[in-house]
Amino acid sequence: MTAQLYAWHILNDRHMFLRRAVLGFSKVRVQTRRYQGQADFEEAFDEDFHTTGFSRPLKHGCDGGDPAPEQLAELWSCLVSRPLEYISAGVVDSTQEEELCLRLAEALAKAYSHGLVLEMARLTAHSSHYAWQANYLMEAAMWGSFRDDGALNGKLDRFEG
Repeated sequence: MTAQLYAWHILNDRHMFLRRAVLGFSKVRVQTRRYQGQADFEEAFDEDFHTTGFSRPLKHGCDGGDPAPEQLAELWSCLVSRPLEYISAGVVDSTQEEELCLRLAEALAKAYSHGLVLEMARLTAHSSHYAWQANYLMEAAMWGSFRDDGALNGKLDRFEG
């Protein structure tokens, strides 16, 4: 389920994921990280919950390449390539955001209708990992939430009644 949150964040307009990522992209790391690490909770944090800095290489880490087979290339493009192109351009465009969301929804529906459920699940899980540790779109969106002009402030999961 956690892997599906990435696609959900793009499709759920109230989170303004794409817009926040545009605002925060200048603050994230410029190139993909070569080293991806992992650690158990007990290894990563001491008894006072301060980070220890420990990590070991991630088995089967993402090399930043395009893992999508041909039939899922459109889905990968909608999850990774197109959002990265839009976000790295640094220009907010609500029409383009709507188009990105629509294309992603259509690509997910097509993959599902062709019976590519397992492949779709694997690809969305990989794109979520990619957004966290390869192209840093999740980090960009978090930075964007700090850098907005106040128009996006308080619009996440808060009740506005």
